[in-house]
Amino acid sequence: MSNPGALNKNNIIIPRRYFIRQLGVIAALPLTDKLGKAVVEEIGDDNISLGYTVPQMSYHIFSKHINWMSFKEMAQLAKRIGFDGIDLTVRKGGLIEPEHVKTNLPIAVETIRKEGIDVKCLSTDLGEQDDQHTSDMLSTMKDLEITHFRMKNFHYHAEETYKQSQKRVFENFKKLAKRNEKYKIIGSYQNHSNYNGPGVAVQPYFGANLLDVYLILSEIESPYLGMQFDIDHATVEGAYSWKWAFDLIHPYLTSLHIKDHTFIKGVNGLECPQVPIGTGLVDYEGFADSVKKFQLKVPVTFYYGYDIGNKELGLDEAAMFRDLNFLKSILGA
Repeated sequence: MSNPGALNKNNIIIPRRYFIRQLGVIAALPLTDKLGKAVVEEIGDDNISLGYTVPQMSYHIFSKHINWMSFKEMAQLAKRIGFDGIDLTVRKGGLIEPEHVKTNLPIAVETIRKEGIDVKCLSTDLGEQDDQHTSDMLSTMKDLEITHFRMKNFHYHAEETYKQSQKRVFENFKKLAKRNEKYKIIGSYQNHSNYNGPGVAVQPYFGANLLDVYLILSEIESPYLGMQFDIDHATVEGAYSWKWAFDLIHPYLTSLHIKDHTFIKGVNGLECPQVPIGTGLVDYEGFADSVKKFQLKVPVTFYYGYDIGNKELGLDEAAMFRDLNFLKSILGA
């Protein structure tokens, strides 16, 4: 099944839930000139008519790699390299702490947008909690017209059966989907492999098996809850099987996460060091084929897991530029 929310044609009739997942919350906002033209006409509860050439993929640098910079410096760096936006970490230990979101996030977003760089996605710890920080974060995101956020990761628990773990995660996803719908914001669950560094003991990640995420998302069926597909983690878990899962789960993909790795045998066993995109074991040609097959138009976050420099030594902007342009070239965007 192709994803009709990404079709690049004029005056097409598409299911609302796909349009919201693919282009953010534009279909849920007042149907005005949000994309620079009169784009959408409502024709019923379930469908919309789209009279617009769908925008290209948007590319965002993960703020974790540049968190020593000021917001203005981050935006200027992103602009020099060719990014469209910055994926800000708003979580415990992140660039912005959750308890400061109402005051600090508007400052960050205003500063970054003044430089011509957008903030449309955040990386958060939202998932289980239903407290004041959750409401503050979602309402602030809505006020700032931030459309996407990455959720926290869930784990399987040793004291639970598989079905018990699935039920626990399902209930949390269902609650979050309802909260997201209230604020018209899309939450994305990242698939994370069960490798977390050499010699690091890992509590098994829910979603390392992509089908686990599909089973829950397809049952909840909310346009405000989807998956952030991480091709690198998917390759670690299933180098030769991720494509079949991608075919199944593509209607629920709301963002993409980009990085690359190789395998080496280390003193602690198999290790997966990060390498420049396109030089490792991730099949980026196959990934590009799948993205184009289903015409996905979603935010893309770049994770620079290898050494690109630091505050003291400076950044290897040439390497960052190379990775970004490699992906743009194979996606044709």
